[in-house]
Amino acid sequence: MGRRRHTIQDALLQLVICEPTTLETGCWEWSGAKTGDGYGTTRIKARCESVHRAVYEHFVGPIPKGRHLHHNCENRACANFEHLQLLTPKEHNRISNGRSGVNYRRTVCSKGHPFNQENTYFFKSGYRACRTCRRRWDIERKKRLKDGKVAANPNSPASHTGAR
Repeated sequence: MGRRRHTIQDALLQLVICEPTTLETGCWEWSGAKTGDGYGTTRIKARCESVHRAVYEHFVGPIPKGRHLHHNCENRACANFEHLQLLTPKEHNRISNGRSGVNYRRTVCSKGHPFNQENTYFFKSGYRACRTCRRRWDIERKKRLKDGKVAANPNSPASHTGAR
């Protein structure tokens, strides 16, 4: 006899059964397995799924490709579809309290130089770097290369420094 495949209804039952009713915030707290970042995760039809995404798709509809779900309650374990908002990645970065959101809102680099149009370089990957610091780093790197103290690897992680 094969293993029973879990469905979205099984996940919803776990929300209702395992939670100590609804929190004062209105969050539907997921008490099952979580990712390292705190998002609820479960198996639905033999696939690992994010609980909040599965619940949103069940009650609201499909999540368009390239869109993110933002927890307005800032509780990553919450699966209440009324707390979720569809955003573009750029919109999500602007309002997120995660690392990328905090970096997105930074107005100066770690050395205090402004992140403005003249002093900011944007990589194709979406990362940004301070042009002043980048110039200084390039000069120091060329000197180290000339002195034979560093390998000439253009793909080194150091060549992609900066905040997102």
